[in-house]
Amino acid sequence: MKLFSTRHGRNILTVAATALCAAMVLSSTDLAIGCLGGLPLVLYLPGTALVSAVDPFGHQLWGVPRHLWSVGASIGSLILGGFLLNVTGGLTTDHWVALVAIGVVVLCGVSSLRVVFTRSKRTDVPMLVPDLDDGEGGGAQTVSVGSWALPRVGVSYRQWVLLIVAVGIALGTVAISQHSVAVSSREPFVQAWILPQPVADPWSREALIGVRNMTGSTQTVLVDATLTRRAGGTPTNFNWTTKLAPGASWTRRLARETGEPVRVKVALAQAPTIVVSTVNLANPAH
Repeated sequence: MKLFSTRHGRNILTVAATALCAAMVLSSTDLAIGCLGGLPLVLYLPGTALVSAVDPFGHQLWGVPRHLWSVGASIGSLILGGFLLNVTGGLTTDHWVALVAIGVVVLCGVSSLRVVFTRSKRTDVPMLVPDLDDGEGGGAQTVSVGSWALPRVGVSYRQWVLLIVAVGIALGTVAISQHSVAVSSREPFVQAWILPQPVADPWSREALIGVRNMTGSTQTVLVDATLTRRAGGTPTNFNWTTKLAPGASWTRRLARETGEPVRVKVALAQAPTIVVSTVNLANPAH
């Protein structure tokens, strides 16, 4: 038990507890066991790793406030991580558990490295503190402290760092949620059109077919055009495949006899049987 009373030992215990809880969530199909393992991952372990990384020696936060900060930081990290995974399309239980586990390992590693680095640079300097053991109420005693030790007056810089991190997590969560709502509210589509060339002449002998990708991601687009002959012959089919970046357009000129109607269907290569857009250039009225 002495190992876990040290700073490195507490970091090891945090990582081990995270690994155990992650295994319970991922391996068990029982809801109770999943909740038992998931609650520490949600409410405590990420936050205690973050607090340990910022204040590894427990000089600025200790006791109940330290645990409260751990809970608050865990909840904020959970929300931020969830939105990040949602934006990237990877919001699944496996990905979330992996994100939490990696974050805990990294933060505990930072905490241990800070302890090692600080101890390697530590120098003994005297600092006067009240001598509480002096029966006469006067005098002072000299203690040796590390070069990092400074008298605490008001709010320390580490507490400010923790506060800024908490505010940053909250603001980041709001910003990402707003972005996610804006993106999800956009209706992705593929725009298609047919225009006679020149546009003012419906009896033109040429048609301009166009497609624009408005899905928000690169797509391979399938274009199927059918030209109906005025003489009553077999319709002529034309097929094209093009890869379009978000917002990019593709056009193709199609020769036709005077006034022949053209019908165009557009589908995406990932679902070729689903028509996402249909347009017609009708036979003009006589």
